[in-house]
Amino acid sequence: MQELLNNDILKAVSVRYVVNPELGRKGAVETEEMCQKTIAKLKWLDETRPRLVLKVDLQNKDPHAVMIRALGEKVAYVDRDFAPDIRGMLKEAPRGMLSTTITDVAVYKHGYFFIKKPTIGHAYTPEGIGVDWSNYQITEPFILPSEYFDSHDELSMVIEDELLPDLANVSVEELRMYIDRWLASVRYNQSREVHDEMQRYISMLSADNREEVRQIAIDVDHLRTKKGTSEVFMEMTEIWWQSILYDKGVNESFRALRQRCRNQRHQLLLILDKVEELMRQMPGELYNDVGDTYEFFSHLACLAPPMTALSGVLSLLAVRTLICQELDLPTAPFFGTRVETITDVKQMPTTIGKVMEFAEKQCKEYAEVLTVQRLSDYLRQDYLGTRDEQVEGILNTIKPATNIFVDKNYGPCSGNIQEQKLQLPSQDATKQIV
Repeated sequence: MQELLNNDILKAVSVRYVVNPELGRKGAVETEEMCQKTIAKLKWLDETRPRLVLKVDLQNKDPHAVMIRALGEKVAYVDRDFAPDIRGMLKEAPRGMLSTTITDVAVYKHGYFFIKKPTIGHAYTPEGIGVDWSNYQITEPFILPSEYFDSHDELSMVIEDELLPDLANVSVEELRMYIDRWLASVRYNQSREVHDEMQRYISMLSADNREEVRQIAIDVDHLRTKKGTSEVFMEMTEIWWQSILYDKGVNESFRALRQRCRNQRHQLLLILDKVEELMRQMPGELYNDVGDTYEFFSHLACLAPPMTALSGVLSLLAVRTLICQELDLPTAPFFGTRVETITDVKQMPTTIGKVMEFAEKQCKEYAEVLTVQRLSDYLRQDYLGTRDEQVEGILNTIKPATNIFVDKNYGPCSGNIQEQKLQLPSQDATKQIV
């Protein structure tokens, strides 16, 4: 554990993912064969102690990812809490690479190793986070259950303000109880503050004279490393996020949102437009993964947002998911143009057939799903005034693909109507909704 206290030693992680790249995919199951491959690689590193080279990994979603290479192949990554420092050094290195050596290897199926921190002959500037989350920082989550954040805040305060300053006089039992509760509260919390907390706790606990306390530091370090694994991201996707979406408080908040929209489909679509506009601006092209929660959470972890931005992003994702479920829309990214920016929308005729014909031409790769959904809804509510099964069938077949059903009759199923111009709600009315 002394390595964790030594500023000259860095932890090398993700060996099993480098050796078994298929393990990083969603739903992958770690087999015994994979475990043996990881163990074999760690044994080789321990026995041969090859010269190592540190280099930026431009293919990684993590903006600070630094890979570790040996004899022409990638073998691991620098622990992401130390990677920004190394990135700063790499910017100063003549070849953009740094060499180092192995100091110790932990050989087992989820093993890791330690390396000596490289040096350069002159001062360097550590690389900052470099990700702007200012648009998403909020004082409180507007749809997420506050208890999720409150429990973390409470436990952190007790640990940092009361237990750690008086660590020598705190019983191991009390310390273990609070740390275990805190670890449970931050297991899925990928914020920058939690990463910093873990580093502080590890440093202080591992310096204690009691072996039991040093073991707690090891447990914190294990979770710190495990938080970036596929197992945790699968838990987030299949268990934690589903519990969030079905939380009583979240559903009450969403019910209130629907009531503000008077349960009208086109009003919810206006809210969705606002959410989409914000989410498209997320750093690191994070919006591209919005339809796959596993990829979204793993990418979000790489960007390490501050706590206030994390709660804002998760709230937006929850609102987006619930609206899409409510309106039977796909959750994949909507890369098309918003309805307000389509110049000819107000001139479009308001018969089902011609709107469908427009959809057949425009709905390519999710391009105009929201537009067609909204236009169709206006038609049904403002002009058709019917729940005719054939009309409902047309509305239900609007999908973000080329297989758009087109009503060639150019009119509603219960007779023709005079073509009229579509009247969109005013901008003032739109502002009152959000």
